[in-house]
Amino acid sequence: GLFEALTKEPPPPRFLMHGYSGSVETALRLARMGAWFSCNGSLLEPRRRKAVETFRKLPPERIVLETDAPTGLPPAEWVNHPLPGQANHPANLPRIGMGLAAALGREVAELAERMERNAAELLGC
Repeated sequence: GLFEALTKEPPPPRFLMHGYSGSVETALRLARMGAWFSCNGSLLEPRRRKAVETFRKLPPERIVLETDAPTGLPPAEWVNHPLPGQANHPANLPRIGMGLAAALGREVAELAERMERNAAELLGC
């Protein structure tokens, strides 16, 4: 499994779990190993409530927001730059951030500031 592979080949000090949708328990174990967790607009789909609950329980300093464009399209109410063929546009990120703040019960400005700091730290900027 995943942890067996990470034992054989340890990850770098900081690594990203792209579009994370696993359990809280797995996430917390990965966080101790240096993992960060990204989420995109698809997290705002009603069917993704379990994933939202996971993100609520993650260390806030380990979450980053991503567009995952052209995939990861949020529900229509969170799209302000529609594209043909159900494609996502990076310009939807501010609206996705607003939706994520609402889903996590956080203030938009606080979440935006946190995401900016987290991304800089993850990328070593």
